[in-house]
Amino acid sequence: MHEHAPRWRPIGAVLLSQGLINEVDLEEALEEQKRSGRRLGEILIDSGRISWLALAEAIAEQAKDLDAAQQGHAVAPAPAPTFEPPVTEEATVPVAAVPQPARVGVEVAAENRLQTVETMLKERQRAFLELVSTTETLRRSVAKLQEQIALKDEEISRLRRQISAQLVEPAAAQSSL
Repeated sequence: MHEHAPRWRPIGAVLLSQGLINEVDLEEALEEQKRSGRRLGEILIDSGRISWLALAEAIAEQAKDLDAAQQGHAVAPAPAPTFEPPVTEEATVPVAAVPQPARVGVEVAAENRLQTVETMLKERQRAFLELVSTTETLRRSVAKLQEQIALKDEEISRLRRQISAQLVEPAAAQSSL
């Protein structure tokens, strides 16, 4: 009996398991995905159900699942079926002499495709995490700039009041003469 390997889970399943969305959220987002063709994570972010950071963490969890599968927790492939010819009186062929089928080309192609998909997912995850990091850095920079603008606005208001007070004082002094 073979051990079951950790499998790649769809992003919706990861977000559900993390408790970030519920079944209704997922169903609604999947329906929107069918209608629009947009990515599930994008739909959930745009609807305000999750943040970019939550999506990045979910993608990281997907990658961990794949890494665990690649590091020896993978299910061993089923042995190739053996062929035993029927025994007849005319001639008997030893079973060892009958060629065993090689791994089916489909299995090899599927493994190659899985590795390609895993590589693509890891690259997307890396790029996405970089994007999230850059976005967070920009968000902090914008917040600092907004604080500086607020301080400058206060200073401008203070200077305008001073100028206004200075203009009013000479006018008041002249009118009292």
